[in-house]
Amino acid sequence: LTKKDNIMKFDVTITETLQRVVTIEADTPEEAKEIAEDRWSEGYIVLESDDFVEADFSCDRRTSPLDSEG
Repeated sequence: LTKKDNIMKFDVTITETLQRVVTIEADTPEEAKEIAEDRWSEGYIVLESDDFVEADFSCDRRTSPLDSEG
């Protein structure tokens, strides 16, 4: 990229969503969710790049122009 005069800095937030369906045996949906949450927090269920669903990019704010030296 070439340097341009008066170029600005922007803070861009990148949010990735990972998703996986796991089968849990339980008596109620609430219990199944709790078991899944426990297994996830204990590291038994680990989402990886293969579980990628989407990415969102947003420009949150603009900061001051770059210094002439940068």
